[in-house]
Amino acid sequence: MQRNVIRQQTILNRAFLKNYSLFALVVVGLVLAAFSFLKSTVPSEAGLIQSVFQRYNIFLGIIPTFTIVLLSTLKYRIADALCCQTRKVFILQTIYRILIPIVIMVFIWLIAIIPMMIASGYLAVFAKSWPGILMRMIYLCLVLLSFGYLTATTYLLSNKKLITFVVIFGINSLTFLLNVNGKPSLFYDFVKPDLGIMIFLSSIVLVGLILLLGAVLNLVIAKKDIL
Repeated sequence: MQRNVIRQQTILNRAFLKNYSLFALVVVGLVLAAFSFLKSTVPSEAGLIQSVFQRYNIFLGIIPTFTIVLLSTLKYRIADALCCQTRKVFILQTIYRILIPIVIMVFIWLIAIIPMMIASGYLAVFAKSWPGILMRMIYLCLVLLSFGYLTATTYLLSNKKLITFVVIFGINSLTFLLNVNGKPSLFYDFVKPDLGIMIFLSSIVLVGLILLLGAVLNLVIAKKDIL
């Protein structure tokens, strides 16, 4: 079943090319913004982290666009469940749709990071601090995975894309404001340059949250009629 779902969803990617291109353009724009910030600062680990993970760009760019793209690509058909004789097909389809934008973001970042470090004079700093950068990138992927599960669950419960977007943006705004005011926020704590072991511990909490959200999504799909 897994192979059939992946094959089906991969074919559907052609229909969603514009959606994913929009997300890719946003990521490219944020990479260019980070490059401009790097060029204007003296090379330092704090400056590197602040430029690559600008919280305002994540708050207003990455997460809202990710939510919009995910909502526009979530398509559930009862025929798929009848064909596979299980509703678990909807879980696999949802996970696939959540992962595609995340893969796009990581791919663009990996392609751009080394040339950007060389051009901005940050290569030596990056060589020393890349483990922390990598950990933060993994953390950002976990954050997007959490928002993906939240988006899919809210959409299935409300059947309204606008309501879903408002709810997700509200959660995004609340955690962002907590971080701006120096309070624990979970979703944005990784943007701080001096977290150390706290990033690892927060990652464990985030993984636990993802597992919980996955269980909730599974329950919602099992109980709700999908038209």
